[in-house]
Amino acid sequence: MYNVLYVDDDPHLLEIARFFLEDFGDFTVTTSTLASEALSLPGFASYDAIIADYEMPRMDGITFLKKVREHHGDIPFILFTGKGREEVVIEAINNGADFYLQKGGDPEAQFAELAHKIKKAVERKRADSALLESERRYRNLYQYALVGLFENSLKDARIVACNQQYCDLFGFSSVEDAIGSNVIPLYENPDDREVVTRILHEQGYLDGYEVRFINQKTGRKFWARFSARINRDKDIAEGTIIDITERKRLETDLREKHEELQESYKNLTSAKKELRRQFNQLAESERTLRINEERLVMAQSVGKTGSWEYDPRTNKIWGSAEGLHIFGYPPVAGDFPIEDIEACIPEQERVHQALVDLITNGQEYNLEYSINPADGSALKIIHSIARLEKDPDNNLLRVIGVIQDITERKRAEEEIISKNVILSTQQETTLDAILIVDERGKILNYNQNFIKIWGIPEELLISRLDEPVLQFVVGQLADPEAFLSRVRYLYEHTGEKSFEELLLKDGRVFERFSSPMLGETGKYYGRVWYFRDITGRKRAEEKNWEAREILEGILNSIQVRVFWKDLTLTYLGCNIPFARDAGFEKPEDIIGRDDYAMGWREQAELYRSDDSSVIESGIPKILIEEPQKTPSGDIITLLTSKVPLRDAEGNVIGVLGTYIDITERKQKAENLKECE
Repeated sequence: MYNVLYVDDDPHLLEIARFFLEDFGDFTVTTSTLASEALSLPGFASYDAIIADYEMPRMDGITFLKKVREHHGDIPFILFTGKGREEVVIEAINNGADFYLQKGGDPEAQFAELAHKIKKAVERKRADSALLESERRYRNLYQYALVGLFENSLKDARIVACNQQYCDLFGFSSVEDAIGSNVIPLYENPDDREVVTRILHEQGYLDGYEVRFINQKTGRKFWARFSARINRDKDIAEGTIIDITERKRLETDLREKHEELQESYKNLTSAKKELRRQFNQLAESERTLRINEERLVMAQSVGKTGSWEYDPRTNKIWGSAEGLHIFGYPPVAGDFPIEDIEACIPEQERVHQALVDLITNGQEYNLEYSINPADGSALKIIHSIARLEKDPDNNLLRVIGVIQDITERKRAEEEIISKNVILSTQQETTLDAILIVDERGKILNYNQNFIKIWGIPEELLISRLDEPVLQFVVGQLADPEAFLSRVRYLYEHTGEKSFEELLLKDGRVFERFSSPMLGETGKYYGRVWYFRDITGRKRAEEKNWEAREILEGILNSIQVRVFWKDLTLTYLGCNIPFARDAGFEKPEDIIGRDDYAMGWREQAELYRSDDSSVIESGIPKILIEEPQKTPSGDIITLLTSKVPLRDAEGNVIGVLGTYIDITERKQKAENLKECE
């Protein structure tokens, strides 16, 4: 539905227009007989389009147009008037009118044409607004991504684009500081750069590659994992990067601890055999060995970390070297008052109550809690498990437990959860329909847009079987065999990506993009299919070409000469009358030339001076008289207007000019003066 405001001082014509437009079924029409009153209507900015007469009391249509552009931006504006003068058309176009339509003729045909121009102007504005919003969302997503994003030149190894996360990793103060910097000094080993470049050129992408870098500001060396692909159109590598230094350190620590425990286990096994041979003489030693064995088994069962014992008779806790180290004490096994240990625990009451419940009720003791280590180091997350040890008479001897520092694991889990939430949110908020299948073609996941654009019944997707879904999709295609052939090819060539347009039987057009899911070692895990309905965009492109052809037809049919130049005063285009004045057959022949290449080269400096003044000041020059030498050698007089040519953001990008030949008019005026 299009909400339209129509302003004309003829009430009868307003009613006729309302009748015809609303009869089409797509319009609601608000009318006003005065432009000055129309500007005060409530919700003025909400109108989809404005139609206005030229000659009206108090305020004419051009003045009304200027007020609309000044206060309400780019609301589509159509000048619908009985005036047919060329200067009205030029002034309307110069002040931002979307269309100019002359009254007269068959009312039904005339208002059908008016309805067509309203729809075209409104849809063009909506398409422009959607494009601007899409660009804004992309910039925000790029800038605030949780990983480093970059684009590097393959030619000279310099940074072309990046986000703030990338700058933070490598020590750049800002994105502007990073742009243009050479990436080779960022590698700890420059040879790694050569390896990365070779792999990228050989296979076109690099997935999950791990290498050492240097922070240029702090000198810190760190491990990073990054993925990239070559954009051959731009001759750049673009990708993502994330710091994995802590993960690498943890892997090394765990490996070393495992080796230490393996060696300890061997030593303890040897000691166990020796102690068993001396069992009768060393009963107490056997008990110690049993305790040590149990400590070892429990420590191994929960990650081979620290162990502890609580003696209710002394109210003290014994801690292993690693256990005390976790709590921020010197790494020497020994006894501590329970109060000293619990003082490190913010949730002291909950943790202590769990110990009481274990001792008094035999309740399970399996906790996660945070600690503030005694040495003032950063907060840690602890996982602790404990059980009771009793004598043969079921009397409590002690509580035996193990602890594990799971800080990094918890952070990793939270990061994974966060990434999954982001991925799920992106999947459901993206404009694309997404289908994910495994290496056998079984459906793993899909979003609501996939169901929506294909109209797939929910029961087909619940089974996760690809064949019924594939058949449902194929049944909607204009060329199903081509689609199936491409699907079979991609299942056979698992490493390839694919992009096509699909035509449906109902006239819709979809974009389809397919990409393999590959692991770090290149293992194939399945394929992601993206679909997007581009029917509107395709139609908009067709309408844009139609509008361009109409505009070219208008420009070439009027006798006013029209031209436009860039900031270097080089011609970008013109209409046919202007090209012929310049001595050329077609407007294309003038593109890329300047005034020195025209028949009026003697006036080139004058014209370029005016052009530069308009560009630099941003102020139009209207109806100025200028001489011009024609290709035949005659000097004629022009009445010229020049205005700044601006882009969508209002920046001056050139100059737009028009002129008419007033030589004959001027000669008549001079002859009249002589007669007087």
